[in-house]
Amino acid sequence: NNADKMTQKERKEFEALEEEIHNLELKKRLLVEKLSNPSDFATEIETIYKDYATICCLLDEKSLRWLELGEKE
Repeated sequence: NNADKMTQKERKEFEALEEEIHNLELKKRLLVEKLSNPSDFATEIETIYKDYATICCLLDEKSLRWLELGEKE
């Protein structure tokens, strides 16, 4: 059914989401490394934690949208 297929716009969004998710995962990994050594980053720990929480929320949102689009593929 063509109605269930991805549009060209959705295809571009899907591909962009893959790249965004990959980049967010890399940033998340770097923050986890910093959080695992809090004494090395004591002055930045609050900012690091906030950034980590923000990235986790973005990853959830973008992953959900990616899955929704992927179902149309």
